[in-house]
Amino acid sequence: MCAGSQERRSATRRRARTSNTPPDGEARLRALLGNWEHFLQEHAELDPLIRMAVAHYQFEAIHPFEDGNGRTGRIVNLLFLVGAGLLAQPVLYLSRAIIRTKADYCQLLLGVTTKDQWEPWVLYMLAAVTETAGWTTAKIRAMRDLHRTAREHIQRAAPKIDTRELVDARFEQPCWRPKATPRRYTALPCRSECFRAI
Repeated sequence: MCAGSQERRSATRRRARTSNTPPDGEARLRALLGNWEHFLQEHAELDPLIRMAVAHYQFEAIHPFEDGNGRTGRIVNLLFLVGAGLLAQPVLYLSRAIIRTKADYCQLLLGVTTKDQWEPWVLYMLAAVTETAGWTTAKIRAMRDLHRTAREHIQRAAPKIDTRELVDARFEQPCWRPKATPRRYTALPCRSECFRAI
């Protein structure tokens, strides 16, 4: 654990009894966030998922903003995992698992703050990553299957036209209005037929 964590836990215990507000004073806030950043960057000997879980707790304990700390912390999780090379793109939507189990999330955060119960917290975060990775993988596979099916369907409906680019564009920008169709597709003779097929 990084230096100053006892001081943060004491401050967090006081805040937990009152309300969630940022620490008093810019210098104090900068020091806490600097310590948090140092932990993220300098402890490469720890597994990145363990570092993410610990750093997420630390960020929530520092509570640097009046509002949006949870969302910001979850975005930082994604960016950290991308930076650590565990994700190529920030596609792991941890918010889904955390929001679904919000009571457990809050209870486990409090357990770290009041009783130094790190293991249940880290295991919770690892389970959230595992669950979310499975859910995300299934979604990506479903989108790829839908893309392939749409391409095959349109190819059957308009066999004389190369519709690959049209289907790709439709998946990149799924909400088009007929008048907002990208210019390069307005000349396709099968445009309305293809859009009905999609």
